[in-house]
Amino acid sequence: MQETQGLRVEPGTKAILDAFVVPICLERARMDGIPVADYSISQSCIPAPAVIYGLNYFACTSHFEVLGQDDSARELVRHVTNNGKYPFCSQCLDAGARIERAVSIFGNVSCTDPAFAEMAAGVWESFRIPLVEIVCIRGPGGFKLSSICPVRYSRLTPGEKELLSLYLSGQVFL
Repeated sequence: MQETQGLRVEPGTKAILDAFVVPICLERARMDGIPVADYSISQSCIPAPAVIYGLNYFACTSHFEVLGQDDSARELVRHVTNNGKYPFCSQCLDAGARIERAVSIFGNVSCTDPAFAEMAAGVWESFRIPLVEIVCIRGPGGFKLSSICPVRYSRLTPGEKELLSLYLSGQVFL
């Protein structure tokens, strides 16, 4: 209601919609200077290994599949595309690359990894969503954003819950 009245709201509905559709999220992040994983959109098989996200109205960015070089790849693609009805977003995984996740609370992470701290700060500045999980690919090509997804309070660690409560109680200033 406040947005329709012309008042500034954070996060805005545009930021939330942009953040939770992987290709749009990656393009917006790239335009804001955040290093992002290279991606393609397809409906058929792709070279493995890769990370794939569904692109349909019921897909959630917190659910992705990692395609290996075994026979299960074709079945995983069928699952993500709902038997070929919808496209998917794929990101190739270089040899030695791994997927890492961290929860961002107002642009801060509870882990001590400086790459995640920098990524969380960039995601916060770009999208202004206070509580998200950041999925990244760490590999020979560097540390790159793979997706942003919602996070449930019940899945937060005790340290993350403490950091969130400090922000909400006003003991930590933005």
